[in-house]
Amino acid sequence: KIDFLLPNNDQPSLTWAFHRLPTRPMASVDIRPGLMGKEALTVLIRRELEALEADAIVRIKINGRVTSEQWEVLSAKSIRDLAKPTMNVIISL
Repeated sequence: KIDFLLPNNDQPSLTWAFHRLPTRPMASVDIRPGLMGKEALTVLIRRELEALEADAIVRIKINGRVTSEQWEVLSAKSIRDLAKPTMNVIISL
């Protein structure tokens, strides 16, 4: 949560009040797929996503080359299946 400062106009003189605003957690996950097979990469991504809060905004940063087999795991459908329904996930190369 973050604090947000607003003027309080209900008072005869100008005063300020802090209000808590809800925020979503943000996370960055770095993955180096290397020579991982499809199953190993799937398990790694699932484990990383399960460790995060359900409503997190997640960036998965892929470091290194990606094989065609690994691309299948990084597809939108695959990531949707691995992530919690309330997560937002972006793949960054």
